Amino acid sequence: MSGTATDAVDYTTFTDVVLTFTPTDTYPFTQNVSLITTPDVDYEANESVVLNFNITTGTADPGIATHTHTITNDDLPQIVINEVDYDQDGTDAFEFIELKNNGAAAADLLGLKVELINGANGLLYSTFTLPNVSVAAGDYFVICGTGSSVPNCDFQSGAATNLIQNGSPDGMRLATTGNIVIDQMSYEGSMSTTEGTAPADIDDGTQPDQGLSRLPDGGDTNDNSADWTMRCISPGASNLSTTQFCLCEPASFTAFPSCIDDFTWNIVVNVTSTGSGATVDITNSLTGSSQLGVGTGVHLIGPFNNFDVVDLTVAHETFAACDEVLTGITEDCTPPPPCLDNECELTILTDDFPQEITWFVQPAGGGAPLCSGGPYFLDFNTEIELCCLPDGCYDLVFNDGFGDGITDPIGAITLRDQFGNRILDGDATYTSVGQANVSFCLPVGNDKLTVATCDRLDRAQLA
Repeated sequence: MSGTATDAVDYTTFTDVVLTFTPTDTYPFTQNVSLITTPDVDYEANESVVLNFNITTGTADPGIATHTHTITNDDLPQIVINEVDYDQDGTDAFEFIELKNNGAAAADLLGLKVELINGANGLLYSTFTLPNVSVAAGDYFVICGTGSSVPNCDFQSGAATNLIQNGSPDGMRLATTGNIVIDQMSYEGSMSTTEGTAPADIDDGTQPDQGLSRLPDGGDTNDNSADWTMRCISPGASNLSTTQFCLCEPASFTAFPSCIDDFTWNIVVNVTSTGSGATVDITNSLTGSSQLGVGTGVHLIGPFNNFDVVDLTVAHETFAACDEVLTGITEDCTPPPPCLDNECELTILTDDFPQEITWFVQPAGGGAPLCSGGPYFLDFNTEIELCCLPDGCYDLVFNDGFGDGITDPIGAITLRDQFGNRILDGDATYTSVGQANVSFCLPVGNDKLTVATCDRLDRAQLA
């Protein structure tokens, strides 16, 4: 025995067979030798088994010394549609379809096609007849439009733009030229090409460099809703699990107003990372002041006048999608008039979202605010505010734009009078209106608890 097939793998173990022919046998006399092939689902090349004939005793002319038996591969290649980006913002010029060979052996694409199906009427609207290319086990094959600049594109075919319809729904299938379906999927709804149910995620073009991907890479449960989700695209490479910063990563920075004098102020911008670019451009909405092509470090934008309201942009070096904008930055550097009443000091320990924090002091039970502050612009900072209040009772009201208070780490607030006496404090784990109606009165009295009245709810006030 010889050949490319493997004994006990591609066929059952074969042992030598002795055939006996006698002079009384009538010509032509036939005897059979059985070779049982082992079926499998692996897509592989045709293999051969060579049977050798030998005359051990007597005299005979067998005519041939060998016989070659061919084991023909009739399995479909284990190729799946692995990633699809069918919609981008603006003109769809970077659409692609990625195939992956999930098999253990190389697969030839000759004789295969990808068909695009219109979900509105079930009709075929485009066909990609695949070339004579061998795709290694675990490797990828990317189809894109003619002239497209999709990375790792292996086969340009069809229109340069709007190659793939945007739903909803639409679908595609990988099939043989004899119309045997190997794999198929749909998006933005169920239709004839749906396996199981359609994916819940849709590619609406609003998320830069995201598309529908199988996750895990190449995973195929025959249920589109389980297999396909929106992820960062990776044509010609293993599918990614990430959904953020697909195209680029924005800069990291803090920005806060800082008084120059009683009338003007700057914005102090501390860039701690330029993101995925080498530099950033810092501009504002009010003046021509800017810092262009700068790196990490502290940069000044301004000056601005009291009560100016400024929007600040920290722009990515290349991609506008990763520009960061802070809105509504303002400051009043006018010094407060001397306080002839109770000058209270409010200390606020901010978290990593200081721009969400605002507060005001109002007369107890409601009324026009007498003092207010926020939002703030410096993470994990101690902010000190002064508030001049006549004798009376008041509510200190804090608000948080996100509704989770000053957290991460737990912040704190403390209110003291002009003599340093603590009026009230809190750990700032309030919700969106959580510190409302926390009342206090001025001036702070000298009453104290005695040992006899500690921990009693009905204690009598001492003279």
